[in-house]
Amino acid sequence: MSQKNYKTFISRRQLYRRVAKNKRELLSHTTDNNVTITLQLENQLDNTDQDDQNILTENFSSIDAIPNSSFNLNADASNELTSNSIIMLNHESEYDPSSNIVENVCNEVTQPLPILNRIQQWANTSSAPRSDITRLLHILVDYHPELPLDARTLLGTSKKMTSKKLDTGTYCHFGILNFLKKFFYQFPNLLDTNENLLLSFNVDGIPLFTSSNAQLWPILGHIKNFKSRPFVVGIFCGKSKPIPLNNFLEDFICEFNSLCDGFVLYGRQCKLVIVSFICDAPARAYLKQIKGHGGYSACEKCTVSGTYCNGRVVLNSLNSPERTDESFARHIDEDHHIGNSPLINLPLGMVTSFAIDYMHCICLGVMRKLLNTWARGPLNVRFSGFVINSISNYLQSLKPHIPVEFNRKPRSILELNRWKATEFRMFLLYVGPIVLKNKCDVAIYENFLLFHTATTILACEGHIRKFTAEFGGALLKNFVKHSETLYGLQFIIYNVHLLLHIHNDVKKFGILDHFSAFPFESLLGKLKGLIKSTKHPLKEIHNRLIEMDLLASHCYISNYSAFTFKVEHNTGPLIPELDINFVRQYKKVYMQHLMLTSVSYSIANCYCSVENCIIQIHNILKHNNNSISIIGKKFLTKRSLYKYPIDSQLLKVFVVGNLDNVLNIWSNTDSIIKCFMLPYNTDNNEWVSMPIIHSME
Repeated sequence: MSQKNYKTFISRRQLYRRVAKNKRELLSHTTDNNVTITLQLENQLDNTDQDDQNILTENFSSIDAIPNSSFNLNADASNELTSNSIIMLNHESEYDPSSNIVENVCNEVTQPLPILNRIQQWANTSSAPRSDITRLLHILVDYHPELPLDARTLLGTSKKMTSKKLDTGTYCHFGILNFLKKFFYQFPNLLDTNENLLLSFNVDGIPLFTSSNAQLWPILGHIKNFKSRPFVVGIFCGKSKPIPLNNFLEDFICEFNSLCDGFVLYGRQCKLVIVSFICDAPARAYLKQIKGHGGYSACEKCTVSGTYCNGRVVLNSLNSPERTDESFARHIDEDHHIGNSPLINLPLGMVTSFAIDYMHCICLGVMRKLLNTWARGPLNVRFSGFVINSISNYLQSLKPHIPVEFNRKPRSILELNRWKATEFRMFLLYVGPIVLKNKCDVAIYENFLLFHTATTILACEGHIRKFTAEFGGALLKNFVKHSETLYGLQFIIYNVHLLLHIHNDVKKFGILDHFSAFPFESLLGKLKGLIKSTKHPLKEIHNRLIEMDLLASHCYISNYSAFTFKVEHNTGPLIPELDINFVRQYKKVYMQHLMLTSVSYSIANCYCSVENCIIQIHNILKHNNNSISIIGKKFLTKRSLYKYPIDSQLLKVFVVGNLDNVLNIWSNTDSIIKCFMLPYNTDNNEWVSMPIIHSME
């Protein structure tokens, strides 16, 4: 029988057709007892899962029962039946803890066909519909016959999804161990020094469509030991929040409890530890089965009892007794509880392990409330229309000066309803002290400075070591106290009251960003972006996540080299004593989580602080030993921007001016801090220099 060369990638349906065809051809030659047939299965088996191999075996096993027939399989083809690695990801292997799917996935990704790999990566990262990808494959296959004809074959789309029905929707569990196997397969050296894996979890709900009640409630995890990205533990999709709560959390709780006592991963003993749950207030209340943020006994950290004032519940006590994990477990404050939380079955403190989320409490909570009060509040504290327009114009003028580390540019106060959490954070930490100076009442400005200074201290490890978290907490307590005087009792709502407790979470978990929801919210947005159709959103997200895991197209950890240089040039400037034969010149350098450039390349990213000098960068040099030097000009004058509640210079915030005309060189790159430089007094050519907080860690 003649041999036919088949395409490398085929669909499962096409595989069945070929199996049936081969079977018919074999049966048609049974009259000759001495026929030896060589089956060409290699190409097909390279791209089938275990179910397909079983079907293949079943179809050919019936041949043995044919009387007066003898068939000998080619040895190579027979070996292919048992030795080929399986690439397609079926559901059982995906969630089976004993499965070695990670090894198979990684082997496939490391040695793909070049054109195939590039198309896979593009299809996986682009927003192109799968139907368009299929049409593209039909065009390309004439030039690259090894390509499949369907996007599902190209990306290894799963056909199965194990899920369970809840009263209000459907839940799919992806698993913690499934992620850990993939993560540590890529980074096995991280297991050498870390036996306890510290995990934080997030549960939140997001609406899927504007014209529907459909919503997504993912359970997300994050390894705190390493700079890893959040991962998906499970996803609920339904018309409302997941009900009943016990069924929603059942798989997560059972899996974690099975792993928390210890397990072996790639020959290493590991143990899971819950560090924190990081959620917004409604999600925390639902998970803990306590009163919501509008309740009289809503505070999760103390036993304050609220009062009703001007249409809202206010929590105006500064020194109420604190709640404890034991008192929560015993339901001592009956007004605080509405039911029994299933999370009580996990090894965590129901009070101490639930952090006050910095993003929702401070940025979207208090900072937004302050801006709304100034723009639309009572007349005695509302800014005039002239001041609002002045602030808005200044904010918009700052767009060219915003460094690349900030995803959003400032917007007008008139667009306040559309501001995102990162915009409120930028106003609080960087822009607010400048834009409000001399534009509002001194009492309002100094009250805001209490909030700004406390948050800046609690957001930076260096400041916490210098001032302590207790000092930041004292500033926030003064802010809450003065806010009641300035804005009235109705201002002291749930989020404002929580500021009294957030310094305790800083002492337990670290700086504010260590227990913020920013990383989780970013993943939530990406999950929502995976949905292209309203028919089966959960199945669609499941398939896209499986495809991303199969292709290993996203890295789970931030892995930065010391320096990465870009945009080489030879135009200077240089200093006379420098030997140009031993240096190379660049306009851009990446350092850890920062990017610095020369002033000719970007006016927003060319300022830094080195050895207590504020520098405008004019050239970046790379030496033969891979060290870095900066050529630039320093500002000769520095003074304080504010002196209440502390001198701004203690936070490395300066008003700078008088830029030197002489070029200097700095080689001590260990102390480089990138600066946020904003125009302040244009008549005197003065600027405000603020350190980008995460560059100080």
